Formats: sequence, C-alpha cells, structure tokens
Amino acid sequence: MVEEPAGIYHYHLLRIALERHQTPPNQLSSKQRVEIEKQAHQTLALEQRVLGSAAAAAVVVDPQRVAEAVATVAQRYSSREELLEDLQRNQLNEALLQQALHRELWFDATLRRVAAGVAVVTEAEISAYYQAHPEKFNPAERRKTYHLLITLNDDFPDNRRPQASARMAQIAAELASDPAGRFGELAGRYSECPSALQGGLLGQVEPGQLYPELDRALFALAEGELSPILESETGLHLLYCAQITPARTLPLEEVRERIRDYLTNQRQREAQRKVFKF
Repeated sequence: MVEEPAGIYHYHLLRIALERHQTPPNQLSSKQRVEIEKQAHQTLALEQRVLGSAAAAAVVVDPQRVAEAVATVAQRYSSREELLEDLQRNQLNEALLQQALHRELWFDATLRRVAAGVAVVTEAEISAYYQAHPEKFNPAERRKTYHLLITLNDDFPDNRRPQASARMAQIAAELASDPAGRFGELAGRYSECPSALQGGLLGQVEPGQLYPELDRALFALAEGELSPILESETGLHLLYCAQITPARTLPLEEVRERIRDYLTNQRQREAQRKVFKF
C-alpha cells in the first residue's frame, strides 16, 4: 500500500466541500460537515486502494503537470500570502498541496491506464444492444410547454377563489389573441410558478410529468394552442403548447455512437472494478 502523507485527508475534505457546497469546510453546517467528512474518508480510501495497486506502480506523473496544477490553484488567489493563509485555515500547506495534487494526477492516470486496456466495442455488440433494448430508443412524444399559475389560498385576499379566478380569466383573455407573443410576458408578470423566471417555460414535457389534470389537457392541445383555465391541487393554470415533437423510433445510425460510448464506459468501469477490487 502506498504511504498516505499526513494531512492528505484535509485536501479531500476541502475539495469535496467546495465541489458540493461551494464553501470551505469550516463554514459548513454540522450536518453538512458530517456528510462531507464521510465522503472525504471514502474518497481517500479509494485513492489509497488505487495508488497501492500494481497498475499504479507502472504510472509516472510528469513533475511539470504537478507544477501546472499547483499554479492553477495559486491563480485563484491575489497573492502567495493569501494562498498560504487559506491553506493554513484548512490544515494544509504548500508541500501537502503539491503532494495531494500529485496523488490526484497519479490516481486519474492509473484509472485511465486500466480503462485504455479494454477491448474495443464491436459493431456486432452495438447492434445486439440496440436490438435487446428497444425501449431505450423510442422516446415518448414531447411538448415544449409554457405554464402560468395562480395559487388558491384563503389566507391571502388576492388568492381567494373569486379573486384568483377573475385574475386568471383576465390573463386568459389577454393571451387569447396572441399566446405565442404574450405568454412569456404575462407569465413573468403574474405567474406564481418558479418557471416565471423563464417566462413560464417548463421545457420539453413528456406524458406523466405534470399533474394528471394538466397532463391530459396538455396532450390534447394542438401545436400553438392555449389551454382553457385548468385547476389542480396547487391552483389555477394556463398551459401553452409551443411545439410538438412526435414519438418515434430512433434509428441505429442515430444512436450508434451513444451506444458505443455507453458500452465502452461500462467495460472500462468493469475493468477498474476487477483490478482495484471496488
């Protein structure tokens, strides 16, 4: 087993905290800290397992790459003093940072070395996967959908049913003549759905993603059609179907490279599990 330099755990802790929460470990909540510490122990154990393998012994990391990685980290700070202070706050120093980045590059290179040794996926394997998994290559009909919501809530005068219904009726009347041109404007102004920040855009919606009442109404609309006022447990809704992408079977030619990548990644992961006993 490769020796673990003292303090490398703190590098794992810092890296994961920044990746997951964009904040250093000492600014995390107690719950977040427990979660991050658990993950840091796991990633360090995985790194130790990989670097202690025979495959890792055959990998050499170019010192220039380590120097470049250190320089990349240093560029995030306005001065060397600021970098050193931040390292100290996280129980690290320049030597530990260099060791940690060397190990990170060594770890990645070892995984790539093992992955590179797998057999190339053949055309026959791609075809066999395509034939065996037809459900993966038959996307459902999708509809580019815009949404406007007025909630019903007796605690707020404007959201009591009579007031909310009158307001929604007025909005629907304004949209009737030009839903394509005005939906984004009115959704941004009146909608209480988070999609209001995108002018009401929900994106590409497939059957079963919305409340049943909304789902039925949406998939009965023609392209470019505005729904009547609908109601669900969250309130009153208007839907606009901007575009319909019909369901279809994707031909093998269209998904060949996607299948190749999937099978290659699957084969590489299996090789890594076998070599490193994941």
